[in-house]
Amino acid sequence: MKLQYKIFAGGMAFFILLGGILSVSAATSVVNGSSYQTVRHSNIPSFGGIHYQTTYGTKKTDSGTWATFKATYTEALLGNFAALINSDKYDKTGFVGLKSTAILSKEYNTKKGNVYFSAVSSSKYEPSSSCDVVIKFSANNLK
Repeated sequence: MKLQYKIFAGGMAFFILLGGILSVSAATSVVNGSSYQTVRHSNIPSFGGIHYQTTYGTKKTDSGTWATFKATYTEALLGNFAALINSDKYDKTGFVGLKSTAILSKEYNTKKGNVYFSAVSSSKYEPSSSCDVVIKFSANNLK
């Protein structure tokens, strides 16, 4: 009886560990900074509110100090702004106005090999809190 209990307990511990590893690896999708990561920000808060996403990241692969952003879809009448953030939601660039063409934003305190994410804000005059934006971004200069 004791042997069966040990086998059962060991098997359960293994499956719990495996489940934890799989859930962490499935939680984040990272692309190399030498290409764009595409992400949708939904229901961006109104009046300059910020929507953070830390699921789809870009790995910095150069030692430069510029991040690249461009909008592929936007609903906000007054435009949106984007910034590079880390997993703790700290800004790693200033917010830049999104355009359909690539725009650069100066990075600060970024390191080659680290993974970064995106934040999108509305205009401080935007009344809608239901706007969606799809952006492409990279922690590298792709311009």
